[in-house]
Amino acid sequence: TVHRYSVDWNRYFAGTALSKKDIRSIKVSSLRKDLIGICKAHHVNQRQYSDLKTLLNKIFDFAVINDMITTNPSVLIRDLSRNRNVVQPDIIKTDKQQVFSASEVEKLIDAGIKLFLKRKNTAYLGIVLNLMLGLRVGEMVGLRFEDIDTAADPMILTLSRSEREVFTDSGQKHGYTLINTLKAGYSSAKIVFPKEALGLIEVIRRFNLEQFGKADWIFMSTDGERMHANSLESALRRLCDQVGIPRRSFHKLRKTYASTLIENALSATDVQKQLRHKDTTTTLNDYVFSRSDEKGLAVRVESALSDLQMQEAVEALKSGLQTDTETGIQ
Repeated sequence: TVHRYSVDWNRYFAGTALSKKDIRSIKVSSLRKDLIGICKAHHVNQRQYSDLKTLLNKIFDFAVINDMITTNPSVLIRDLSRNRNVVQPDIIKTDKQQVFSASEVEKLIDAGIKLFLKRKNTAYLGIVLNLMLGLRVGEMVGLRFEDIDTAADPMILTLSRSEREVFTDSGQKHGYTLINTLKAGYSSAKIVFPKEALGLIEVIRRFNLEQFGKADWIFMSTDGERMHANSLESALRRLCDQVGIPRRSFHKLRKTYASTLIENALSATDVQKQLRHKDTTTTLNDYVFSRSDEKGLAVRVESALSDLQMQEAVEALKSGLQTDTETGIQ
């Protein structure tokens, strides 16, 4: 969050006339005028406007709390987000941009295995594995073999670590750190670990033992140390290029996982639990998309409607009409 605020400040406000003003002299009218200029200069969309407005609210709230000003002028500006001359509408991504289709998943799995065998890099197997786990990239690189309870029925994966990027005060990336908390402040979480993923884990464990003489972290770099998130992101980009499909972020694997579960009749609540969302609204609105192409969609629609036994009803209708014709009923 601190890094995001720093990035937004440098992007929208640093060096502007607004940033040089004494905060005690800023009035609603002048702030509104400055905001309009910033939004137009950066062609800000609704999401970006929400981000920069949140930052402004935080700054003025801080000033109020510390008795520098008596009211927050930013919260009184409520009309700009709906003004299309100032704030552009968000670009809505298509389902194809949000998830990998069923045919694309098959290609990723095949290419991931082949590239692992060729380059001996478990990051490629990480892409395959996450199609069955739906984890965030920072959680993936924080996994240890001991996190998987194979004796439990069903098997359980305990999540308790996540990698975060470290930034300097100026907003420059300075490396990575592993923290013992998950997103939204959870100290740990447990999800179902699918049996289909166990074989992949065993392959990775055996490879790590042979290659590095140890099997603690699941994903390890060529130097024998824990792999970082950017390695998995890069591996996915290379896989996309390899199979000739548009590049998508690692997080799209998580959305693909959610959509796959919904397609296979899991309830929204069950999927929410696996993704560790606070509510099903987030799950359904932001993570569930169609993975079918037009032909695949047609097959699924036909299959879903087959239980109506409409063909039998139509045959009965035809038979009835034929009888009416033969008996001369008008």
